Order: sequence, then structure tokens, then C-alpha cells
Amino acid sequence: MLTTLTSRTVAVPTTTLNVGGHTSNRSFHLPRIKVTATSLLRNDNHFAELRQQNAQRPACSLPDHILERIFFLCASTTVGLPVSELSLPPSPNRARSNGPATWSWVLLTYVCHRWRQTALDYAELWCYVDFSHPRWYGITIARAKMQPLQIHSIVGRHNLQQIHRTLQLAHRIGSIHLDSSLHHIHDLLDTLAHPNPTLESLTVRVNTAGHGVQGQVYPPPSYPLVGPSLPSMKYLELHSAPFYLISERYVSLTDLHVYDLTPCERPTLQQFLSTLSKFSHLEHLTLENAFPLTSNSIPFPQADSPSSSPGTSPPGSPPQKTVPLFKRRPSPFQENRISLPRLATLHLSGSITEIATVLDSLMLPPDASLTCTVTSLKDWQQSMPRLAEALSVHSFAAASGGCPLHRLVISGLEDAAYPPAIAGVVYGGVHNGIAPMTVKGVRVRGTTTTTSSNDGTCSSSKRGRSPVRPGTPSTSTRTQVPLLDLVIGPDSDPDFSSDEVIIRALTYVWKSLSLGSVHSLVLHDLDTVTQKAWTQFLKSLPSLRFLDMTGHAPSGFIWALLLNAVSCIQREERERERREKREKKALKIYQDAAAAAGRRPNSPDSPPVSPLPPTSPLSPTPSSSRRLFVPRLTDIYIHGMDCSSGGYMVAPDAHVNSEWDLDDSRFLDVLLACLQMRSQAASAAAANAMPGMPTPPTSTKLRSVSISNCRGVPRQTALLLKEFVSHSVWDQRGMLKDGEDTGLARYRKVGMLGNGRDELRHYYRLKTLLDELDC
Repeated sequence: MLTTLTSRTVAVPTTTLNVGGHTSNRSFHLPRIKVTATSLLRNDNHFAELRQQNAQRPACSLPDHILERIFFLCASTTVGLPVSELSLPPSPNRARSNGPATWSWVLLTYVCHRWRQTALDYAELWCYVDFSHPRWYGITIARAKMQPLQIHSIVGRHNLQQIHRTLQLAHRIGSIHLDSSLHHIHDLLDTLAHPNPTLESLTVRVNTAGHGVQGQVYPPPSYPLVGPSLPSMKYLELHSAPFYLISERYVSLTDLHVYDLTPCERPTLQQFLSTLSKFSHLEHLTLENAFPLTSNSIPFPQADSPSSSPGTSPPGSPPQKTVPLFKRRPSPFQENRISLPRLATLHLSGSITEIATVLDSLMLPPDASLTCTVTSLKDWQQSMPRLAEALSVHSFAAASGGCPLHRLVISGLEDAAYPPAIAGVVYGGVHNGIAPMTVKGVRVRGTTTTTSSNDGTCSSSKRGRSPVRPGTPSTSTRTQVPLLDLVIGPDSDPDFSSDEVIIRALTYVWKSLSLGSVHSLVLHDLDTVTQKAWTQFLKSLPSLRFLDMTGHAPSGFIWALLLNAVSCIQREERERERREKREKKALKIYQDAAAAAGRRPNSPDSPPVSPLPPTSPLSPTPSSSRRLFVPRLTDIYIHGMDCSSGGYMVAPDAHVNSEWDLDDSRFLDVLLACLQMRSQAASAAAANAMPGMPTPPTSTKLRSVSISNCRGVPRQTALLLKEFVSHSVWDQRGMLKDGEDTGLARYRKVGMLGNGRDELRHYYRLKTLLDELDC
């Protein structure tokens, strides 16, 4: 009989196996089983040698807790990945055995006996159920036993029933992370609306590609949504999922992240606030294209009437009427504001109206971090004042609560316009003349400084500074905590991402922030902001000490400082002339009075001369425009910049720079003139200071100027900086040699010829200013 078995193959019918309570069909191949059994009986010594070799390998001699950590990372990072990322190379043995063609972390238990035993003894490992293949599902679900399951899977036809049965019948579920199409998610919504009581985290990602938003994406639930509270739920993340999955029963929810709700699935503002008010423990909230509907919202997208951007109005047309800054009007949502006392981060991404509506409806803690991304600037003229007012409430509340802004970073954003815009054809907009080649945006980030010591105590808005014993060495560390991150644009429509729109929006933001405590300012790629806009901004920075400039040269910023210093010098000269006239007049009056009294003015018995009357507290003080901007400025850092960059003249018909009217004054030359004028203004103010009048702490010299990783640095200008700076440092890599310094300015971009422009016009604004001052 044994000889017969070895000479031919016995075909055994397919047998049904029971693996972990689940059936599996697999055919027996008796010769293969016979050969394996024979090798096990005859080659015990060989297997002993293999075990000895494995014991000498480093991977097999790792401690159990290291192996458990490795197995846990493999299971937690690979379960739920797409099949394309877990495909195994073709193998004849796997094809004959009808095995799965995808890799699973369960294969780690087939490497050696020690690895298998370590994995079997590590009970927490088997909570990661693998739904990629019925074999892996049967093994993991059987060995999970009473562990809280971690269900991470991509829903498809091959595992829909298994996922549905597991969600309904599992004893304990710790977390759910499902990626599904709109077709497959419908069968799971009833179970997800009533999850396992032990569930702590729920993430649902629905791919709605190819489905319109005109109709109803999800039908109304036919089952009740009420029930007992679920205090275990902490984390909820929904992508294009129905809003009713945000249950009010999650009384201990700390993280709520909602993305891409179609307009027909969005709740009303009252429903949204009513649901949000139940989450008193909420710490992190994200709304990205998932805002509630307001009274003036349009539930479905409609065709918009063509409108022209204020930056593209034809020349000669009357200027458009703009809404004045901070026109106070009562908000219809102030009475319905809800308080989230534990909120730490708030992320909002949408249109200006949507973001302003949510901010008007919430009362944020002073130390809450606010991140806003404005993706549509279409209604900026009507909505930007409202958004600025909401930002103002939060900014001044944070400053009064002990979390003022200490560091401000302003970055310019540019992106290439889509190809139809280059030809003047833009969907949803009308262009006059040549369409812009780029769309613009701006990003404003603000941080505050918190002090923490090594013993764990922290100084923040809710805790005062810990008392320090005199003579005790300080062990505290300072950390930067983000408070504001605002991104405006770029809009997909170049009509609403022009320079004028961005500058006006940035002006609204500046006026809404409390900047009195800002001591560090970083400017990155901001050559489009005009000198006039910078002037309004610089008035609100009395505590600025550090200035960091990178990328495109902000010539308008330096020109605003230069012209302010010139105006201060001229004011001090006028004040000195007025004072001399008053002194002469007072002296003449005194001499006449002395002569009438019959005594000489310089006699010993005459009273002392008081040429000027005492200063009255009602005397007018210099206006903020005539004071020296940023009087505490001590350090300037310049890096990654072309120091020979030229500037732009302000356009006569708009608050933008003209790319056809070029200023040939190089950036570093303008900076040198600015430092010189500021030094003269500080000296004149100190010389003309009246006794008893407070004077700002202004130094005639900066502490340091650092120029690093720059190009086009004029050597002579860099050497002259030492006259007005105590410490001037630069590297030699970007320094212009004597033969290379032609004195000509360089431009990153200029206006496109055409559109009524035949040539570029060049000016030398710095030379003209210095000539006027010499005269």
C-alpha cells in the first residue's frame, strides 16, 4: 500500500476545514503531506542544527519585549493598507496551495518557532484584525479573543460582510478606521451610528468621486439616533460622511475633525451649535469645507454672474466703493455663542463668510491656537471686515488673558495660474487685457512665548510665574506656542488673487491683531506690499526688536522706515526753529519788562530767566505718523535675498506696486540710507528733548546686522553699514567684486509690454530723496 501511494497521486475531494469558527476550502495533496512527515521523522538532527543556527542569529536572540514592539509596529502600520501596497511576488507554491497573494503581518509568526511563540503569547498583538483576505481574517479574529479590536480596513466587496458582522458581533472594539466608496458605506451606516460601547476612536473616509451634490447623497436614517451616553468615545474624524454620525451621546469627545461635507448634507447653524455644545471636553476641532448653513447660504452651487476684480478695473473707471475698516455692526450669532473651555486648537478651512460665521459663534479660551485657511476670496469686500472683527475679539482676548503675540511671521505666496488664464479665458471671471500669470496669497503666523522649568512648572495664560529664590540659578526654558496661523489665498480665480486684494486683506488682518507685544518680525517673499500699506502696519509695533527678512526683498518696508525717519528729522528741525523763536520772543518780553521796572536784566537782584513757560499736560503731542517707527529695533537679519534687487513705484490709480514703473534704488542702498536717517532722527530727538517730557528709548546705532547666504551684496555699501551698526557680519559668497558692481538694480519680474504700455519707466528714488535733503 505504501508503494502504491508513492507511485501515484491520490486525488482527494475538497474538504471543508473549520479555522477559528470559520470555514475554509482547501484540497489535500497526500504526496506533499507524506514527504513532509517523512522529513520530520528522519531529519531530526538537521532541524536541530537549523534551530541552533537560528539561535545564533541576532534577529532570533532579541529580548521578548523588543520582538513584541517590532511585531506591534508591523501590525499597526500595515493593517488597512491598500492591496497594491501589500502584494506579494508570484510564487508557484502559493499558486498550488491557493494561498493569499497579499502580505500580512501574520506571516511573521511563520518565520521560526520563537517568533511564533512570542507572537502567540502577546495577546494585545491580535487586536489588529486583518480583513485583506479570508485566511488572515479567520486567524486574527480567532486569536483576538476578548481584546478590544482595532478595525482598520478598506471596505470592498471581498470583506464587506466580514466587516459588518464584526462591527455587530464583536465583544469589544477599540477603534474603527474605514476607507470606503459611497456605494459600500451605506450598508455600514446603521452600525456606525450605534457603535460598540467601548469604542474610543472612529474614522470614516468616504470617496464620493463621480457623485454629484445636487441630489441627496445619504438618505435620512430610518433608525433612531438616540441612546445612552458613550463616554469612551474620544476621537471622531469624518470625510464626506453624513453629519448624523456626530452623535450627541459622545459626551467625552476630545477630538472632532470633519472634512468635505456636501452642501445638501450640511446642518443648519442652530443644529451645528446645538451638537457642539454637548462636547464640553472638546480640545481639538477641525472644519474643512464642512461648515454649517447660514440664512444667506446657498445649499447648492449656482452659476455666478460675471464680476470683475477690483484689481482689474479698466483705467479711468470710477473707483469701487469699499467697506470701511471695522464698521461695527451687531452679529446675529452673538446671542447663540457657545463656550468650549478646553479647546486647544481650532482649524478652519473655507470661504471668508464660513470662517467668520464659526468664529462669531464660538467663545475661545485665550490660549487656543487658531488656524484659518481662506480658500475663496470671492466675497472679500463684504466678508473681510467681519472676519477681521472676529479675529480682533480673539486676539485682544488672548492678549488680556496673558497670551499676547510675541513673534509674527508674514509670508507671501505665489502659484502659477492655470493655463486658460494665460490666454485671458478664466472660468467664472472676466479679465480686461492680459490675464495675470500668477495667483497671490499671504500667510500670517503668530506665536507666544511660554516659560517652563525643569521641575515641570509652566508659566502660561492660566498659570502665573513661579517664584524664584534670589541667588538660585535659572533652569527655565522658553518655547514658542502657536496662537494664529492665517492663510489667505491663493484663490483659483486670478481675479480675486491680485495684489490689491491681498494687500487690502492683509491690512484688515493687521488692524485686527493686538501687536503691542510683538518683539520679533519675520518677512518672507513680501515684495508686493506697498510702502503705504507698511506704514499703517509699522505704527502698531512699538516693542519690535528683531527683524528677519528672507526671500524677495521687501523694499516697501524699508522705504516706509526711511520716509518715517526723514519726517522725524524734519519735525525735529521745525520744533527746534519754533523753540528758538519762542525763546527769543520770551527773552524780549522779559527784557522789556525789566527795562520798565528800572533794572538791568542781568543784575544780581533780578529773577532767573525763564524763556519758556512750563509744558502743559494739555499740550499736543506728536502724532504717531511723526514718531519714529519701531524705536526699540536692535537687530536685523537678512538671508537668502538678492541685495541688489530694485523696487517698484506705487501705482497712481491703485494701492499696488506698478511693475512698469521701476525704482533703480538697490535694496541694500535703501537700507543703508534708512539706518543713517534713523540715527540722525534719534540724535535730533535726544538733543531737542524737553525736560520732564518722556522720550522713547531709541538708540543711534543698531546692535547688529547680519547678511548671510545672499547674492548681489555691494561691498562698499556693506562696509558703510559699520558706521551705523555696532556689529556687522556678512559672508563673502554673495559679495560683488569691484568689477562686478555696476550699480544697476535687478528685478525679479517686470510688467508685460503691451496693454497700452510701450516701454518700462525707470526712476532713482533714493538719489532724488537725498538730493532734496541736501538742498
